[in-house]
Amino acid sequence: PKPRHTKTEHKKRSHENLFTGVRKMAIESVGIIGTGTIGLCAIHWCVKRGLKPVAFERNNHIGGIWVAEEPPCHSPAYDSLFTNSSNALMNLSDHPFPFKTSSAFPHHKEISTYYETYADKFELRKYINFLTEVTRVYKKDDKWIVLTS
Repeated sequence: PKPRHTKTEHKKRSHENLFTGVRKMAIESVGIIGTGTIGLCAIHWCVKRGLKPVAFERNNHIGGIWVAEEPPCHSPAYDSLFTNSSNALMNLSDHPFPFKTSSAFPHHKEISTYYETYADKFELRKYINFLTEVTRVYKKDDKWIVLTS
């Protein structure tokens, strides 16, 4: 049987369907919870596109689960933890590891340091509210409300 449409056509149609009925509105800022891998990438993505990111980090550092700290600790990292992904796979596309890692599978402290260099290279810290835990997010009228402690 012949396919009903090509992959390109399917992608185009799916993309169009996602936005059917969505109204356009001005975005004042973009809330980002956490400054681990995805949080840092989200901040950077927003900045590159002219959006105003507002990130909330409950700790006093970036790096998410890669930072092992004294209790109370929000990370499952432990002293002898190494990643199960190689440094080639852990690289973010716009920021290769700026230092040689101890092995092909970096120690969690090396990943944490890597994210610190990423934040510094792209000047992301100014968008982060440290020691600010998000306790609730809800929508009121046309705005999202973020409550923190």
